[in-house]
This record gives sequence, C-alpha cells and structure tokens, in this order.
Amino acid sequence: MDTSITPKPPQSDPYDVDFDALLAAIPVKKIVLGLAAALVLVYAGDWIAIALRADKFATVTVYRVNAMLLKGSKIDFQPDGSDDVRCVRSLFPHYGSRPCWYVRKHTTLETDI
Repeated sequence: MDTSITPKPPQSDPYDVDFDALLAAIPVKKIVLGLAAALVLVYAGDWIAIALRADKFATVTVYRVNAMLLKGSKIDFQPDGSDDVRCVRSLFPHYGSRPCWYVRKHTTLETDI
C-alpha cells in the first residue's frame, strides 16, 4: 500500500488579471479617432441646425454683483445692475455667442473687488 500523498496542482486565481495584455488588446487609437469623429459630426450637425433655424438667438438677463472682501474674512455682495446677454440656441458656441443653456445656468456675474 502506497501512503505517499500526491500534491494537488495549484488552482488559478480568478481575480488574477494580466492588465498589460488587456490594455494591449484594446484598440486605443481607434477609440480616440472614433470619439473625435463623433464630436466633429455632432458639432457639424449643431451648426447646420443653427444655420437653418429662423430664431438663432435669444437674450438672457444676467445680474452683475460686486464681491468685496471685508475684515474678518467676510465678503460683502453688492448688486451692480443687470445686462441682457445675447445667446445662441444650440449645444455649442456659435457666431461668437455662448449657448443659451450655459448662459441660463450662469445668470449671476460676480466681480471681485
């Protein structure tokens, strides 16, 4: 009777991943070129949509506020009037104007004095 114990083969770790081989398998150049092409197509489509649109621009009221630093690290905010800002109704800036969705989110213009 043979009483020797045969060693078991080592089991592979399911969480042991070769990241170098994984990164080598990803076509990074194709992904970057695809994303750049998609961005160009979206910008071109946005520009065409604005060019065909009758009402390209809108106005948004933007309020100016002066922020003054006081003693004790306190800040005093004083209103300084308002302006009507022209914006373009698109996803991206066109014709030298910011998109309306961006201007509507930033309706307070703060100036440090």
